[in-house]
Parts: sequence; C-alpha cells; structure tokens
Amino acid sequence: MRSIRRSVGLLLFLSVLALFFACSAYEPVPGAGGEVVASEITQTSLTLHWVKAVDDKTDAPLLKYKVVYSSAENIDSVQSAEDNGVVAADWIQDIDQLNISGLIAGTAYYFNVLVMDESSLVASYVMAGYSTAPVPAPDPRTPDNSAPYVSEVTIEGIAQPGELLTGSWLYHDLEDDPEGESLFRWLSYDDVECTIGESVVGIDSEYTLTLFEDGKWLVFEVTPVALSGNTTGTAVVSAVFGPVVSNVAPTAASVAISGAAESGVTLTGSYSYADADGDLEGVSTFRWLSYSDVACTLDEQVVGTLQTYLLSETDTGRYILFEITPVAATGVATGDAVVSDEVVGPVVDKTPPVPGAGGTISISILDASSLSLSWVKGEDGTSLQSALVYSVYQGSAVMNSVSQVKASTLLAGDLPDTDSYVVTGLASGNTYYFNILIADEAGNEAVYSKVKVNM
Repeated sequence: MRSIRRSVGLLLFLSVLALFFACSAYEPVPGAGGEVVASEITQTSLTLHWVKAVDDKTDAPLLKYKVVYSSAENIDSVQSAEDNGVVAADWIQDIDQLNISGLIAGTAYYFNVLVMDESSLVASYVMAGYSTAPVPAPDPRTPDNSAPYVSEVTIEGIAQPGELLTGSWLYHDLEDDPEGESLFRWLSYDDVECTIGESVVGIDSEYTLTLFEDGKWLVFEVTPVALSGNTTGTAVVSAVFGPVVSNVAPTAASVAISGAAESGVTLTGSYSYADADGDLEGVSTFRWLSYSDVACTLDEQVVGTLQTYLLSETDTGRYILFEITPVAATGVATGDAVVSDEVVGPVVDKTPPVPGAGGTISISILDASSLSLSWVKGEDGTSLQSALVYSVYQGSAVMNSVSQVKASTLLAGDLPDTDSYVVTGLASGNTYYFNILIADEAGNEAVYSKVKVNM
C-alpha cells in the first residue's frame, strides 16, 4: 500500500511539473550574449550591430527589435530603456543593424536593443557606450574663428497627419564662413513640456506628419555647420508645435431632390454640408444616377454631373437618384458619397412629338369640291414613328394651338402612321382652314401649322 501511495504521489508531481513547463514562457534570448557593437562612427552618426535573438515559441524572423539611446547610463534594462531612451527604431521585425544619425559631434552616448516575441515578452541586450567623432581642432591659422550659429528656428505647416512641415532658420557666422550641411532633427514628445517620450522622427528640413504623431508635440532642431573655420555650432530648437490632431473628412446630409418626374422638368439636388474641423466647402462633386427598377439596383447609368438635371424622353420609365460627394477646401478633402433618400420616378413622358418639316401642310386641289392635305410624318423621343397618330381638323382662322384645334371640327381622328388625307364635300367660292394634330403613345399632342385654302 505504501508503495502505491509513493507511485501515485510521483505521478502527480510529474504531471504538475509537465504542466508547469508546458505553460511557462520565456523572454527571447539575445544573440552573442547581448553584445551591441558600433561601426562607421562619424561626428553625427554611427551604425549599431547585434546578433539576432532566439525564442522558445517565436521563430527568429518574427521577433521585433526596438533601438534606444541616451546621453546617460540609464537604459540598461527593459524598463529603464522604455522610460529613458530616445527611440531610434520602434519595434521593427527581423533586423540586426541600424544606422542612427542626428547625433552631436564629440558626445558620449549609450545604446541598447530590446527584443520582443509574439507573446509580447521583452528582453534587453547589454547597454553599450560609444562616442561620436570629435570636432576637428580649429585651424591654427585662424585661432579666433568662431562657430556658426542659427536664430529664428521655426516650423511652418498644419498640425494634422498627412501635412508637410517645413523647418526654417537663419544661419550666421561672424567670419562669413558659408553654411555647409547643417544637421536637422524632428523630435516628437508626448507632452507639451517636451519631457516625455522623446523620439527622433525625421532628419531633414521637411517632415510629413503621420498618424503616429497624432496627439503629440514636435520641435525642429538645427545644428549649424560651416564649410570652413570652426565648423559646428550649437543645436537650437524651435518653439513647440502641436498638438497634432487628425482632421476628419467633410459630410453631406439631408440630400434631397426637387422637381416632378416628368420629361422636360429640371430636377435640382440639395444637401447640407458639414465639417467638424470647420473646413470650408471646396468643389463638391455630383452624380445623377438612373435605374430601371424602383429599388435602384438594376442597370445603373450616370446621366448627369451637375447639381441640376433636365429630364428627357430617354428617362421615361426610369428611376432617378441624386448623389453628392462633399469636398473640403482644406484638411481632409473628400468625404463619403451620399445619395438622396427619395427616388424620383418612374419618369413620365410629357414631351409632345415634333411635327415633320417644321409643321408644314401642303394642299393639292383635286376638283371643285375636294382637295388633298399632305404632311411629313413627325418624330418622337419615345414612341416609334409608326406608332404616332394623326387627326385632321377643319375650322376657323384661329387654329394655332392644341386646344384651339381640338375645339374645331374633327374630320378624321387617330389615323395611324399617315401623311395625307383627302377632304371632300367642299363648296366652290368658300374659304377653308385646316390643321393636323399629332399624338404619341403617351397621349402627348402637338399641332402642325394651319393652312388656308380658297375653293
């Protein structure tokens, strides 16, 4: 019995031990004992090298590295490096070297590399100290040559991601030594006092803001460098710029259409423009969309690009939407397209047919009591010419409009696809007036030009 208890206890111990090792996770192990080596050291830059780390869970190519530096020996652990280090590279995957520029000549720096696995476990390499190359000794022939200096260091631009910032400065040298390749740094901070989270984000005289600077403050730093004499002056920074705030796109609301769904009617689109940043409206764009179904899902066609649209016979039976894409004059320019809540349609054909040959009616007298009226067939934008019908009227001198003609005497009505008609029963010596009324399939009507004949 005692032997069984010992065996059970041993099994329990081994199970717990196996579970412990299965669940345990270890930080990555820096390569080469964590040694960080520098090469290509100049007055303002150097290149760091290290051997890539290994990890018990994460493949080496998936490990990420963060490189920091400081002017004090205060970055020798993960926590101190995060708290005190200036970020030179922020969690870049699978690297083993980094060039760091924007340093000051003849200055001692301390560097460290952090490595992180996919479980966000972080390990530190061994902090290493290196000094940039010193400033060359002054030319003994010009012992009193002074270093250059700068003034009026400023930042111009808009504090929004995507905007280009430009640094400016005035260069001075008491001996008129011309400016050489002065050094620049764009420094980003988490606070307006510029004491927390310093990061070098750029080393040129211009810098385009990214989303990573959202909510941060920046300064522009210039270290003047002369071509001759005492070459390197003291770095000077601009006033604090920021905070950087993301600009939002404009919006359109209350999108509507006014106007009847009839051919010949001009539709007008309306909307309300808004921009949370106060950016004024630029040139917003419009589209009139035509569909074959009321759900506006079939056979989409763009039929207009202005804020108004004149309906024509070709729109008959279709459904129309108005779309606005708001555009701001500044900031984030283009917002999302919005369509009208209402659908106009189906469009009804209200356009009358057009009489042929300008409405001219020709007369041929056949005998003392009859004549022939002839005309050129009309046209219509919707109905086929063969579907047009004609009515012949006789009346007085006043037969110039549809209503006047229809108030006259109808001789023959709804003659399909016709271009002539013979009138009989006329009396010699009398004067007669005739006109032709043309109608399309939608019932739209027009008249030809009245004719007069003396028998």
